[in-house]
Amino acid sequence: MKFKSNESLSVTSKGFQSVSKVPLVNEDGTDINARAYFIFSELFEMYAIEDPDEPTRKIMRIDEICTFIKGATKETCRKDDNRVLFIASFDSNSDGKLEKDDFIRFYR
Repeated sequence: MKFKSNESLSVTSKGFQSVSKVPLVNEDGTDINARAYFIFSELFEMYAIEDPDEPTRKIMRIDEICTFIKGATKETCRKDDNRVLFIASFDSNSDGKLEKDDFIRFYR
């Protein structure tokens, strides 16, 4: 998503109060900061499932990415939605399973 140093993120969830704004990038603007990394990690954990092939690993497949988009935007989302396909394109090993580092790379 290529956040800039003057941008911030507000996270809300149905049934919860809005979270305060936090800076997204480190001071020199070269990467997301630790707080943003934590927030994006928490989002991944909310929507990820246990990998059926490797139970110690959490993943997001197309279905979970679609559920994430529905939750984040409150909009309907189909599996062939361009937003789903774009996030899925960050799958670093092309196994159809987005891992946490892949998901966070989407935000970088």
